[in-house]
Amino acid sequence: CEYDFIYDCVDLFCLKKDGLWGIVGKEGEEILPMVYKMIQPVDGGGAIVIDTNDRWGWYDRRKREFVAPCDYDTIVVPTLLYANMMEEYKNPRPSDRLVGAKKNGKWGFVERGGRVAIPCIYDYNQYTAPFSSAYNFNDGKAIVYKNGKYGMIDEDGNVVLPFDYTSISPHLGLREEGIYKAYTGRGKGVLLDRNCKVISPVFDAFGRGSEGITSYCDGTNDKWGLFNVVTGKVITPQIYDDTFWCNEGFCRVKIEGKGWNLVDKSGRELFSGYVPLVKDMSNGLALVKH
Repeated sequence: CEYDFIYDCVDLFCLKKDGLWGIVGKEGEEILPMVYKMIQPVDGGGAIVIDTNDRWGWYDRRKREFVAPCDYDTIVVPTLLYANMMEEYKNPRPSDRLVGAKKNGKWGFVERGGRVAIPCIYDYNQYTAPFSSAYNFNDGKAIVYKNGKYGMIDEDGNVVLPFDYTSISPHLGLREEGIYKAYTGRGKGVLLDRNCKVISPVFDAFGRGSEGITSYCDGTNDKWGLFNVVTGKVITPQIYDDTFWCNEGFCRVKIEGKGWNLVDKSGRELFSGYVPLVKDMSNGLALVKH
């Protein structure tokens, strides 16, 4: 074989030869010459192209044209980087419509078709690593950084959360519920819902979370309590040394020197006393050691 590497992209080939990349059609016709440092096909019929000056661009494999020229510092590759090429022509997920792009040291977003959707005016967006598998937008919003503070924008570039925070991140255990953790500095933070509305008191830290429940610490002691993000209410005080994810409506909790218990979403402890060990609830049953 005369090529070092071949991507079969259904209707054309992305080829590497002697360290450089190009694109040819199924009949062998040249589409892009073999002069590029990297060509990486991505789902949706596109390709990330990097020239020999390390400038990034976006190529539409179906239209067979550049829709974003190679003048970006980097472009964050969308999800499903190594997508099944036979499946990639399906409609992309809404969260993948925009991808992060960096130009002249600033971040913005381009549409998958290459059009600049949000100008490169931000110092940082949450997903800066090339070839990241993370979404640029989650629930139609992206976390961005400007003038030393974090805020959030929607897919039209409108600011939906002011730049008042020292850090913002999705609460990983409550991502499906659209919950974010936002800190204002000095270890103080709040929870935000998918509409960027504050839904919790100010706490020092948030711990594990799932099924609408998260642990919290307000700094009055080194213990943990439980907070219901659906009702916006504290369901247990800070009395636990450890808490685990909620499973089938029950969270495992531990008090040193006493043992383990299960707590439901109202804050009620399942056992009248503590036990040496209890496992997560599964199919309505929990393994308990007495």
